[in-house]
Amino acid sequence: MYQDIALAIARGDDGRYLVARRRDDAAHLPGFWEFPGGKPLPGETVDDCAVREMREELGVEVIVTRALPPITHDYGQGRAVRLHPFLCRIVDKKQQPQALECAEWRWLAPADLPALRWPDANRSLVAALTAEG
Repeated sequence: MYQDIALAIARGDDGRYLVARRRDDAAHLPGFWEFPGGKPLPGETVDDCAVREMREELGVEVIVTRALPPITHDYGQGRAVRLHPFLCRIVDKKQQPQALECAEWRWLAPADLPALRWPDANRSLVAALTAEG
Protein backbone atom coordinates (compact mmCIF):
# COMPACT_ATOMS: atom_id res chain seq x y z
CA MET A 1 0.00 0.00 0.00
CA TYR A 2 1.41 3.35 -1.03
CA GLN A 3 0.98 6.61 0.88
CA ASP A 4 0.01 9.40 -1.53
CA ILE A 5 2.18 12.52 -1.26
CA ALA A 6 1.55 15.72 -3.23
CA LEU A 7 4.54 17.85 -4.32
CA ALA A 8 4.41 21.51 -5.35
CA ILE A 9 7.21 22.37 -7.79
CA ALA A 10 7.36 26.13 -8.22
CA ARG A 11 9.63 27.45 -10.97
CA GLY A 12 10.45 31.12 -11.16
CA ASP A 13 10.57 33.17 -14.34
CA ASP A 14 14.37 32.83 -14.20
CA GLY A 15 14.10 29.01 -14.37
CA ARG A 16 15.08 28.35 -10.76
CA TYR A 17 13.10 25.98 -8.53
CA LEU A 18 11.88 26.67 -5.00
CA VAL A 19 13.12 23.93 -2.66
CA ALA A 20 13.00 23.45 1.11
CA ARG A 21 15.10 21.57 3.64
CA ARG A 22 13.36 19.43 6.23
CA ARG A 23 13.93 20.34 9.84
CA ASP A 24 16.61 18.40 11.67
CA ASP A 25 13.97 17.10 14.10
CA ALA A 26 11.73 15.72 11.31
CA ALA A 27 10.48 12.19 11.96
CA HIS A 28 11.43 10.96 8.48
CA LEU A 29 14.57 11.97 6.54
CA PRO A 30 15.60 14.96 8.69
CA GLY A 31 17.76 17.54 6.93
CA PHE A 32 16.94 16.27 3.43
CA TRP A 33 15.90 18.69 0.69
CA GLU A 34 12.52 18.39 -0.99
CA PHE A 35 9.84 20.14 -2.96
CA PRO A 36 7.13 21.33 -0.55
CA GLY A 37 4.44 18.73 -0.14
CA GLY A 38 2.66 16.28 2.07
CA LYS A 39 -0.25 13.94 2.59
CA PRO A 40 -3.74 14.91 1.40
CA LEU A 41 -6.34 15.50 4.08
CA PRO A 42 -9.48 13.35 3.96
CA GLY A 43 -11.50 14.40 0.89
CA GLU A 44 -8.70 16.62 -0.44
CA THR A 45 -7.40 16.10 -3.98
CA VAL A 46 -3.66 15.74 -4.48
CA ASP A 47 -3.45 18.96 -6.50
CA ASP A 48 -5.30 20.91 -3.79
CA CYS A 49 -2.95 19.34 -1.26
CA ALA A 50 0.10 20.60 -3.19
CA VAL A 51 -1.30 24.15 -3.09
CA ARG A 52 -2.08 23.90 0.64
CA GLU A 53 1.31 22.45 1.52
CA MET A 54 3.16 25.26 -0.30
CA ARG A 55 1.10 27.78 1.66
CA GLU A 56 1.69 26.00 5.00
CA GLU A 57 5.38 25.27 4.55
CA LEU A 58 6.58 28.45 2.82
CA GLY A 59 3.71 30.93 3.01
CA VAL A 60 3.47 31.14 -0.78
CA GLU A 61 0.27 30.99 -2.85
CA VAL A 62 0.57 28.91 -6.03
CA ILE A 63 -1.67 27.55 -8.75
CA VAL A 64 -1.08 24.20 -10.39
CA THR A 65 -0.15 24.50 -14.05
CA ARG A 66 0.58 20.86 -14.92
CA ALA A 67 0.66 17.44 -13.31
CA LEU A 68 3.76 15.31 -13.83
CA PRO A 69 3.62 11.50 -13.84
CA PRO A 70 3.34 9.92 -10.39
CA ILE A 71 6.43 8.27 -8.92
CA THR A 72 6.33 5.26 -6.62
CA HIS A 73 9.09 4.29 -4.21
CA ASP A 74 9.34 1.65 -1.51
CA TYR A 75 11.60 2.63 1.39
CA GLY A 76 11.08 -0.78 2.97
CA GLN A 77 9.78 -1.58 6.45
CA GLY A 78 6.23 -0.80 5.35
CA ARG A 79 7.00 2.73 4.11
CA ALA A 80 6.08 3.11 0.45
CA VAL A 81 5.10 6.39 -1.22
CA ARG A 82 3.41 7.51 -4.42
CA LEU A 83 4.56 11.04 -5.22
CA HIS A 84 2.20 13.27 -7.20
CA PRO A 85 4.38 16.13 -8.51
CA PHE A 86 2.72 19.29 -9.82
CA LEU A 87 4.38 22.15 -11.63
CA CYS A 88 3.12 25.36 -10.06
CA ARG A 89 3.20 29.08 -10.65
CA ILE A 90 3.48 31.56 -7.81
CA VAL A 91 0.44 33.83 -7.85
CA ASP A 92 2.09 36.97 -6.46
CA LYS A 93 5.68 37.32 -7.69
CA LYS A 94 6.40 39.89 -4.95
CA GLN A 95 5.56 37.34 -2.26
CA GLN A 96 8.72 36.07 -0.53
CA PRO A 97 8.88 32.51 0.83
CA GLN A 98 9.27 32.04 4.57
CA ALA A 99 10.60 28.99 6.44
CA LEU A 100 7.32 28.27 8.25
CA GLU A 101 7.45 24.46 8.42
CA CYS A 102 10.94 23.82 7.11
CA ALA A 103 14.50 24.59 8.21
CA GLU A 104 15.31 26.78 5.19
CA TRP A 105 14.43 27.39 1.57
CA ARG A 106 16.32 28.29 -1.60
CA TRP A 107 15.76 29.11 -5.24
CA LEU A 108 18.07 26.82 -7.25
CA ALA A 109 18.95 26.45 -10.92
CA PRO A 110 18.15 23.01 -12.34
CA ALA A 111 21.87 22.18 -12.63
CA ASP A 112 22.28 22.78 -8.87
CA LEU A 113 19.51 20.41 -7.76
CA PRO A 114 21.55 17.15 -7.85
CA ALA A 115 24.12 18.53 -5.38
CA LEU A 116 21.56 18.48 -2.55
CA ARG A 117 20.68 15.49 -0.38
CA TRP A 118 17.24 14.35 -1.64
CA PRO A 119 15.00 11.49 -0.48
CA ASP A 120 15.45 8.43 -2.69
CA ALA A 121 11.86 8.77 -3.93
CA ASN A 122 12.73 12.17 -5.45
CA ARG A 123 15.86 11.16 -7.37
CA SER A 124 14.16 10.43 -10.71
CA LEU A 125 12.17 13.68 -10.47
CA VAL A 126 15.30 15.70 -9.73
CA ALA A 127 17.08 14.01 -12.66
CA ALA A 128 14.17 14.83 -15.01
CA LEU A 129 14.02 18.49 -13.92
CA THR A 130 17.78 18.81 -14.25
CA ALA A 131 17.69 17.31 -17.76
CA GLU A 132 14.93 19.75 -18.81
CA GLY A 133 17.17 22.64 -17.74
